[in-house]
Amino acid sequence: MTFFFLLVALWLAPGGAIEAQAASSSGGRVIFYDPDAKFDDLIGALKAFDSYFSSLGHLQFQAVQQSDDFEAALGRKDTQFVIVSSTYLRSPRGSRLTPLLVPAAQGDAFYRKLLVSRREDSVNTLSGKNIASTGVMDDSSEQSKQVMSELARQGITRPLLMSVPKDVDALLALYFRQVQGALVTPGSIEVLKHINPQATASFQVLFETKKMLRSPFCVVNGRVGSGEQAQVTEEVKHMDSHDLGRVIMQRLEFDAWLPFRPEMLAP
Repeated sequence: MTFFFLLVALWLAPGGAIEAQAASSSGGRVIFYDPDAKFDDLIGALKAFDSYFSSLGHLQFQAVQQSDDFEAALGRKDTQFVIVSSTYLRSPRGSRLTPLLVPAAQGDAFYRKLLVSRREDSVNTLSGKNIASTGVMDDSSEQSKQVMSELARQGITRPLLMSVPKDVDALLALYFRQVQGALVTPGSIEVLKHINPQATASFQVLFETKKMLRSPFCVVNGRVGSGEQAQVTEEVKHMDSHDLGRVIMQRLEFDAWLPFRPEMLAP
């Protein structure tokens, strides 16, 4: 394990400093769980999230990496709010949460992923091959099911999904022929282009996935009074007025929080 990934593991680990800090507080907590988030942008944003909520004086922040850790955190009575993937909200367990706000970039609350291959390959050659993607834990996870469904819709059968911590890792694995495809966001291609233009010149985009909702900010049902919920919602909605809030938004590539609408979760 490299030093960077060791730091990631320690920072996100259930027994790490963030959880210890949250446990010592008598106030509520905000839990972050999104297995599809990109680690190259995520670490600085999570630290800023922690500082931002601490500055509010009544909330502590905790990030978790595994679904079991999220369920355990959600079971604690002091967990009042969460930032969670839209995939989780669509599952039966998501009924315990009420979405309040959704991040948006240029007015769009959705993002998309691209399936990238080397130029000599095509959709027809990727069945049964290795495809790198973030957020893939195992074949039974909601994220894996969503990815597999999208690939099947494009005619790619029996792919082996290789989990990587960040989109740039997926692209580098593709460049060095460790995988035959990579599911990544458009922004990650631009990042690699600045680092290694030769690598991106060898790629082609085969298709764009259907739109995916960015991770909403939610309240845990029955844990917060209406007055406190309204106060915290306003604080998050106007995050861009705070220096730390602007850092969060920049690193996670959005520029506003929009009110959640139920139709946003439609398939």
